[in-house]
Amino acid sequence: METSRLGYLFNKYIQHQCSASEEEELMALIADQENEQVVKDLVDKVINNTENEIEMPDGRSSEVLKNILQHTDPGVIQMNKRNLLRIFRGRGVAAAIFVLFIAGFAYWKQQHRNQISSEVVVNRVVDSASVISPGRDVAILTMADGSEILLDSTGSQVLAVENGVKIKKDGGALVYSLENNTKDSKSLSNTLTTPRGGQFQISLPDGSRVWLNAASTLRYPVVFSGKYRDVELSGEAYFEVVSNRQKPFRVKAGESRVEVLGTHFNVNAYPDEAAIETSLLEGKVKVEKGSRSEILLPGQQAVLPASSKEIKKLYADVESVVAWKNGIFQFDGDDIAGIMRQIGRWYDVEVILPDYLPVRHFEGKISRRAGLAEVLHILELSGVEFKVDGKKIMVR
Repeated sequence: METSRLGYLFNKYIQHQCSASEEEELMALIADQENEQVVKDLVDKVINNTENEIEMPDGRSSEVLKNILQHTDPGVIQMNKRNLLRIFRGRGVAAAIFVLFIAGFAYWKQQHRNQISSEVVVNRVVDSASVISPGRDVAILTMADGSEILLDSTGSQVLAVENGVKIKKDGGALVYSLENNTKDSKSLSNTLTTPRGGQFQISLPDGSRVWLNAASTLRYPVVFSGKYRDVELSGEAYFEVVSNRQKPFRVKAGESRVEVLGTHFNVNAYPDEAAIETSLLEGKVKVEKGSRSEILLPGQQAVLPASSKEIKKLYADVESVVAWKNGIFQFDGDDIAGIMRQIGRWYDVEVILPDYLPVRHFEGKISRRAGLAEVLHILELSGVEFKVDGKKIMVR
């Protein structure tokens, strides 16, 4: 009678149908050493009946058991660890472990089914996004006369000569070089624009190098004449400026201006971001906004909120700041809205955010060479859901 009652309660338990009093009764029956073989048989039966459905990976049984022992309420299984300890004190501990194992196995099965269900959703997103490729080396050069030249990463050729300055495309880079008879070209400017889904490099007439991120624009003179080397930026760029103490290099970005002599720094000045950020890797820069200014040293960052005139000076993880230049998305506590703005620019997609997003922060690295489907898949595994419709991504 007791054996059949044990089997009855055991089957109810693994189906999550036991009441609290039945659970207590089951634990007491299992604790009886006389029933240990019956418990083993019941466990073997359940495992044999389910092993063709789902094979538990090597080492997972001990992992699941550890999880059950460490958590009072792991979700699918509802056990009171204190009650278990009271019941099994000095009695059939082996039997208790068997029950914990099968409970853990049931829990693992449920989690596995949830994972399969989640993967089905992810795969749908992956299929929808699989046709969207990552960004590439592409830009538009606007000459002083207003004519436009489409640039990509293929081949090398001289594009033009303006006032003694040779303009050449060399793979995924634009190179300006001064000729002997350079005229005063103060009024002549060129503009390099990267579209959403594009990036490009440029070597300016003074030899300074600039990496332009997606959806960005750099305006600069064909020749740096006068007291300063002035350029204008919208979007994001990384600068490696050639030193010239007699002619400081200045970057105007929105309401801010960065002045340097020779240094390496990054400026993020996208119009849809809440602030303009200047981060210094080498040298020294002065950041100005209105009548205020701050001097940055390597590893420091100036944050200029659009909503105020202040300049906040912080310490920054410069590796993270310039990760985009090195072909990586790097997230260090970023929220999903900020991440999706980056993804929207690089993959040239429209991102639609809900009115309310829970506050969650993400950390990790993803290659910018990865397809959109792979990036969304990784974010899905972190608990974010997407719906992809053509080139629209809806965050849910």
